[in-house]
Amino acid sequence: MKTTCNDIHLSFNEKLMPEFTFAPNSSKPETLKGLAKLREILGKGKMLSVEIKQYHPDRSKDANSYCWALCQKIAESIGNTKDFVYQTAIKRVGQFDIRPIRNDAVESHVERWSKIGLGWYAGIVGESKLAGYTNVISYYGSSTYNSKEMAILIDEIISECRELGIECMTENEKNLLIGEWGKC
Repeated sequence: MKTTCNDIHLSFNEKLMPEFTFAPNSSKPETLKGLAKLREILGKGKMLSVEIKQYHPDRSKDANSYCWALCQKIAESIGNTKDFVYQTAIKRVGQFDIRPIRNDAVESHVERWSKIGLGWYAGIVGESKLAGYTNVISYYGSSTYNSKEMAILIDEIISECRELGIECMTENEKNLLIGEWGKC
């Protein structure tokens, strides 16, 4: 069962064990069905895994589709692939971490990181201050981006389109698209 909530309470039972109560933002039939499934699992002597975290809306499928459509137009204009265009944009403005990796694990990290997805790129930055370590930059694919991060990526791709004379949506249209981020 997965749901969102906007209220949570903490109480303690007779054994002084904490109990959380939260109000799900789902319909009564949907909540009852989900609860019944969870009770069935508990009835079989199994445990549940529960994670409560801040809600972040999903990316808009329209914004993601627009990103790829522009990548395709750029690719056709420059004689390359949409994957190349996307990866280049990720490397220019994408989200990343730079971390020291043990020298003997650098090659494995770079290889495994890059297999996660198309936008997931890792490369060597240089020697770390830590003896026996190399600094590695690891970019995240846009599937992990929030609306602000995706807007930056789309802005970069739109900028490249404009440099190449490729028609794009207006600023207002783009803002509406980004504004629809979590509403799909």
